Amino acid sequence: MKYIILYAREPKFGLNLHPPEVIKRRDFIEVAGIEVDSLEEVFRQMNHVDGTEIVSKLGNQRGMPLRSMSSGDIALAEDGKIWFCASVGWREVTFAQEDVR
Repeated sequence: MKYIILYAREPKFGLNLHPPEVIKRRDFIEVAGIEVDSLEEVFRQMNHVDGTEIVSKLGNQRGMPLRSMSSGDIALAEDGKIWFCASVGWREVTFAQEDVR
């Protein structure tokens, strides 16, 4: 499945055990697009756990170095689901109404 990876512009969610159910798209910046089989694989690749690296030309063009994925970042799945990287695992969230097109 294809995922668009968005990192929080500011680490405002931190290690929140209960992420918000609704998030604002403008609080995130797109850094990569990857194709993997699972959310666990999203995390693995975005953190270079096994030596495979994602080179983010988009992140570099926007002047944002690619850091490791952490709690508070999100993955947009091609099926339309929005996944919030929680302190443990993933939580499905939605964009605020003003972000829905």
